[in-house]
Amino acid sequence: MTVPLMLPGISCAEDLSNRFGLSGILGTAIPVAPDYVTSNTDSVGLNLGVLWSFFVSPGIGMGISYESMFLGKGQRISPIDLVFLYRMFPERTWTPTFQAGMGSAKGINSTRIENINFKAGFGVDWFIAPSISAGPQVNYYFISHSADATTEAHIIGVNFLVSYYFGSTYASK
Repeated sequence: MTVPLMLPGISCAEDLSNRFGLSGILGTAIPVAPDYVTSNTDSVGLNLGVLWSFFVSPGIGMGISYESMFLGKGQRISPIDLVFLYRMFPERTWTPTFQAGMGSAKGINSTRIENINFKAGFGVDWFIAPSISAGPQVNYYFISHSADATTEAHIIGVNFLVSYYFGSTYASK
């Protein structure tokens, strides 16, 4: 018989099945390519965003994210993505997380949200309380070229997320 180790003051995640999450995103946006983007923006910009998620099982969910990346020199990109979310160990206090998705974005020198956008990333969630997590995340963003946008963009985002999960856990038990 195995007895689980329970440490005082250490929390673990509740079952997130059939629960919604709301996350705040704060981080940096680092333009990495092409030359036009890196020479017409600052080397590091500010990234602010939100993620609205719904989990269909303890470790698998879908979400919609909106981010606004202020790249300096008057440049801003704004991707809106539908993302697939995966938590590797959803029952643990610390869990690696992965996300991948696509959507549309306002690109470099663009005034409209018309560019195709791809996003992929990984991070670690630490459950401070059963319904609250926080942790670092690294994402790669590709924003396509369009008629209105000057060029495509490749961005690395180094972010910190704080998430709150709400809704009843009764339906999942």
